Amino acid sequence: MEINSLLDVGRQPQVSLPLKKEEKKEKKEKEKEKEKEKEKEKEKEKEKEKEKEKEKEKEKEKEKEKEKEKEKEKEKEKEKKRKSTEGRTGVTSLVSSLCARQ
Repeated sequence: MEINSLLDVGRQPQVSLPLKKEEKKEKKEKEKEKEKEKEKEKEKEKEKEKEKEKEKEKEKEKEKEKEKEKEKEKEKEKEKKRKSTEGRTGVTSLVSSLCARQ
């Protein structure tokens, strides 16, 4: 009886073919899961890229706004200078006309 049990230990079970089929199915499922994970990662990367692009656009808009503000300030300065010189030239012309009358 011991001899038979020792011989049985060395034998491989005959159910190896269905086990191989199950293993293949499991491998295919794992591969599909890996592919899904890769796709998810790609989608995440695309989203990150979109976010970066949005941030760049926001920065560009901020720069444009700053430029507009600078232009407005320049225009205000020009207007102030023009008004101050207008007043001076008006006074100067008034003084010169008064001097000419005398």
